Amino acid sequence: MNQSTIAVRYAKALFMLAQEKQQLEAVAKDMETLLLIEKDNETLAQLYQNPVLNIHQKQAIFKDLFEKHFNATTMQFLSLIVTNRREKNISNAARNFLKRYREHLGIKKAFLTTASDMNNTQKEIIVKLVKEAYKAEVEMDSTIDNNLLGGFVLQVDDTRYDASIATQLKNIKQQLLS
Repeated sequence: MNQSTIAVRYAKALFMLAQEKQQLEAVAKDMETLLLIEKDNETLAQLYQNPVLNIHQKQAIFKDLFEKHFNATTMQFLSLIVTNRREKNISNAARNFLKRYREHLGIKKAFLTTASDMNNTQKEIIVKLVKEAYKAEVEMDSTIDNNLLGGFVLQVDDTRYDASIATQLKNIKQQLLS
């Protein structure tokens, strides 16, 4: 079975359980924390893939690391995913859960990539425009990519608006060559 399909199914099941137990917000915070920890700590990701550790050892490690900080529903989820030997799907399941959670709350996730750092006023203007266009609340992450040369790239859901100078130069070059 496709790994992304597996992650979506686990995320959906976790979402439904958290919603039933009225713990959506707590589980969402746990999923965000899990992704942040994994991003900052390669050892955790390596733990998922370690074939030497058996199920009980991995469950004990997760329990030691997270039990004091995570919701019981989140801990059940982690235990189940380890029991079923689907640890490599934890990150994707967490991302899918958060996507489903944002959709439930009517929040759009926007990704802004700029050639240089933008000030808060500029970012607020973009957030306001996205809010108006999508008639939804917006969470925006931003990164800097010097390869853009100038301008920005904004992605919301499957829509990508590329206003970068690098893309404009590439388009001009293609027009000149044709």
